[in-house]
Amino acid sequence: MSNVVLISPPEKPFLMEAGDRPYMSLLYLAGALRQAGHRPIISDLNHDSYMQLNDKMKMADFAGMTTFTPYYEWTVNFAKHLKQNFPNVKLIAGGPHATVAPNSLIKYFDHIIAGEGEQPIVAIASGLEKQLVNFAYDQKLDDLPIPLEELDFGKYGMNQEGYKTITLLSSRSCNYNCTFCTKDILGKKQRFHSPERVIREIKIAQEMGFNSIYFLDDNFTSNLKRAVKLTDEIGKLDISYRVMSRTDKLTEDMAQRLKDSGARSVSFGLEHFDDNVLEMLNKRETVEMHLKAIRNAHKVGLKVRGSFIVNPPGATRETVLKTLEMAKQENLEFADWYALTAYPGTELWINPQKYGCKVNRTFGFNQMSEVSNVDNGNFDADMLPIFIKEIRKDWSKFKGLECAWEAERYE
Repeated sequence: MSNVVLISPPEKPFLMEAGDRPYMSLLYLAGALRQAGHRPIISDLNHDSYMQLNDKMKMADFAGMTTFTPYYEWTVNFAKHLKQNFPNVKLIAGGPHATVAPNSLIKYFDHIIAGEGEQPIVAIASGLEKQLVNFAYDQKLDDLPIPLEELDFGKYGMNQEGYKTITLLSSRSCNYNCTFCTKDILGKKQRFHSPERVIREIKIAQEMGFNSIYFLDDNFTSNLKRAVKLTDEIGKLDISYRVMSRTDKLTEDMAQRLKDSGARSVSFGLEHFDDNVLEMLNKRETVEMHLKAIRNAHKVGLKVRGSFIVNPPGATRETVLKTLEMAKQENLEFADWYALTAYPGTELWINPQKYGCKVNRTFGFNQMSEVSNVDNGNFDADMLPIFIKEIRKDWSKFKGLECAWEAERYE
């Protein structure tokens, strides 16, 4: 048996609500390790102090770190710290950055897992000595342990519109290929938990005292037949929930089914209300589809969150202002306005010139900031952050709030 400390990085420099939700990936990994006879020890640095982590490291044979490109500098520096203070502990890197840029971590980690981590981390804990590890993606998600069974009860819970909310995943990845998306780290095609497995997880969440689920699936409604069955079963439970969907998948019937089964809101990656921009992003959606889905949702009483990118390929100041005005006209309940970040492994990172862009390929950029590593030729680098702040301020004023972000948490 190996003791494996699983470390998630501190997000407080980036997120106001850091630590309100667990890293689902670590819960899945912990379950897989426990099932194989190893001992997982989770250290979420949004909750643990570094002293608490040090105490856990004293028991470790291995330490696995979730890696994200925006946290690259912290990751390599902390790996050095761990190596210096715990030289006998083998370090494992996994997660998004390890998957798309493993060579950038070779100097700092004994093992690097590219792709899905459950099988590789068990193999490493069981004696696999290979440094770069890349297993095939598991097609039977129901065989994985239930992540909530590894939850440190009492630490987590989001306040979403007055509901005590926990995150769940009913699927992994997505069948579409937007130019900026990192979904391939979870596999090229979307894979699903069965409706029966999802219902079982919801019931466990209810037993823990949660009355709301935030489904993290990129596209909850992608398989309409499955979504119908799932909403029928969820409707038998006393639970509120929130999903993400593509606009071309939210029919009026599906919107009604979501609402009737307890959904209160749906999130769309709208990106822009401009067909030329949507085409350059390979969204395979149109402004007309966006508007129809928003209206389908509103017609049945679902709230709508729209995510928008300010500086995608082809966007101009004029297209952004048009997008802002249309978001107001449709009276979206929530809207997020982001700077475009090109992440390693995405089409935009690999072929920026194809989209008329230049990309700064240094690590550390994050879409939560107003700074972008993408120059689409239409925004001055110094002026873009100011413009994004103006858009966010305008939206907040439209919503009648000092900070529109607050609306979701306390409404």
